[in-house]
Amino acid sequence: MSEDRERFLGLCDSYTLESIEAAERAELEQRLAAGDQAALAALEDSKLLLARIAETVAPETPPEHVRERLMERIREKSEPSVVVFPKRRRLWASLAWAVAASLAVFAFFTREQLLDLRRETTALSERHHQLAAENETYAAEAQRYRRILAILSAPETLAISLNATQSPRIHAYWNEEAGLVLAGSAVPLPAPDRALQLWAIPDQGPPVSVGVFRPTPQGRALLLAEPSLAPSLTNLLAITDEPSGGSPQPTTTPIWAGSVG
Repeated sequence: MSEDRERFLGLCDSYTLESIEAAERAELEQRLAAGDQAALAALEDSKLLLARIAETVAPETPPEHVRERLMERIREKSEPSVVVFPKRRRLWASLAWAVAASLAVFAFFTREQLLDLRRETTALSERHHQLAAENETYAAEAQRYRRILAILSAPETLAISLNATQSPRIHAYWNEEAGLVLAGSAVPLPAPDRALQLWAIPDQGPPVSVGVFRPTPQGRALLLAEPSLAPSLTNLLAITDEPSGGSPQPTTTPIWAGSVG
């Protein structure tokens, strides 16, 4: 957040809490009267922030002088001589009592404290979204590993060894209902703009792509796929080196190959 925006939000916070200096009030109300969209948005943001804070404060009846001051302020905003913002009048009315109920608590907040509170609120909101995204990632990974375990443990799963002349063996586990798992270790990394592609090669017809993958920097390979070709119709599984996005058909000689069944 820029220093100018922080200062402007601070003005709006002070304006909402009726603790703004006269010169600053004039500056802000001039921008509001001119229909400055940034000013109007910042004022709404300030009211919403203070309302959220108010929700965390134990409910209490505001002192009578606070109520009178607030109602006087609302009446002033309705006078023809004062600029009125129709689109936000309803928002102010809906938040007025929430702010009034906690006005005594907010009274000792300095502008810098309110800006600090705003920063913390923003940071917490961002962290909340980050954690939600991380939870979705963890849930997806957990689901993926549950599927892998289901394939490996199913009695009808086929175990297929894919051999290479100068590379470690890679293993495939193919279950017609649940999918296919490909796993290997110490697998050589392809070039940065290349990837490995697994193919199901039928007795007749062209090879069918099963999936594209890259080993980790440590050489571990793990692929979970759902082949469109059934194991009973497949003669071989083969792996070729292809462009990073994969190819419609193999463009190189297979490095690994293994018979199915």
